[in-house]
Amino acid sequence: MAWLDACRVFAALGVVLIHCTADPTGLPYAHADTAGRIGPMVIRAIAELSGSELFFILSLFLLAFGHERNGRSYAETVSLQAKRLLVPFAAWTMFYAAFRLIKADYAGYAPHLIEQMGHVSTWANYFALGTAQYHLHFLPTLFALVLLYPAMEIGRRFPLAGFAILPLIYVLDTGQGYVWGHVSDPMVRDYLLRIVKIGCYTGYGFAAFSLQGLFTRGLPDLDWTLWRRALLLFIAIAFMGKLAYTHDLAVSGQWGVRPPVANLAHFTMPILVFAAFLTTQKFAWSPRAHQLARYTFGVYLMHPIFIDLYDIAMGLAGIHMPATLEVLTKWVVAVPASFALAYAMSTSRSFAWLIGLGPVPFASVDLGRLIPVRRRLALAIRAGR
Repeated sequence: MAWLDACRVFAALGVVLIHCTADPTGLPYAHADTAGRIGPMVIRAIAELSGSELFFILSLFLLAFGHERNGRSYAETVSLQAKRLLVPFAAWTMFYAAFRLIKADYAGYAPHLIEQMGHVSTWANYFALGTAQYHLHFLPTLFALVLLYPAMEIGRRFPLAGFAILPLIYVLDTGQGYVWGHVSDPMVRDYLLRIVKIGCYTGYGFAAFSLQGLFTRGLPDLDWTLWRRALLLFIAIAFMGKLAYTHDLAVSGQWGVRPPVANLAHFTMPILVFAAFLTTQKFAWSPRAHQLARYTFGVYLMHPIFIDLYDIAMGLAGIHMPATLEVLTKWVVAVPASFALAYAMSTSRSFAWLIGLGPVPFASVDLGRLIPVRRRLALAIRAGR
């Protein structure tokens, strides 16, 4: 499935670019004037053709595809995904908890961060919500969605179930808005927001399982061509729906609340993009897409390292450049550096498991023992052994 590998590479490039459009303080280049912020915010709107939501769809599509092929039970699937997601997540949480101190020391807020790390609640948030670094939320959230995958199975048989994402986007917007407006305790609020997010992100699961069902059954080539044309038009319309919010960011220099149209466009965009890639299954994709796709999980996990190092290096060198140029140069540095580090780690058995390219060394539960004997015999016969 070269189209799927190409989509994974596209998703990784987009996620890195999104995170490059924030300045070293995490704001949309608040120090620049409105004209200077237009470039970075337009780049961000383009980059959000991808995003972590596209990685959710990719992961859940692969879960649906693999589950149909291997017939694992719910317990086996959860056990396997726990090893693949939660064990590396724990390791990266510890790494980023320490790594953040480098930038904190440079920016002068290390004492405050160290004081925070002395509280049990901080570490609870690190391991439950993935707050040790801004991108780690993906792993515990994805695992929570894996726990709910039996409900998503309906999408394989009834593809229209994929449209459940539309009302769930509305619930996500209104539900999170209600929590923000009515819950004052920060910790309780964060957990409620994540619960709402997980519940509504099941819409991506319904969409992924629906698309997997369509892909497995197959449609005539002409149908895929027609769908691709329509999807490209929908993507263009959704992009237009985001431009008003892009303008607001450029004017204010602060992250704001997306208006309803922009919110709908933002959360449906990943499904439209993934579906558009699916329609290219007959394309002659370059083998390079498959080679690079192996490292995309590592790129997702490690790119903040190089973004932070870039910001620190530019600050120490006293180099100042226009915001748009800074975004692009940061991306040009972070992408190849992340791929290079992911490749280097993949060559070592001691580190490959951290980026999903090797067995977890100290979590080797024999899932075969959990499968009934008759089921093991059936699998062996099917495999021709």
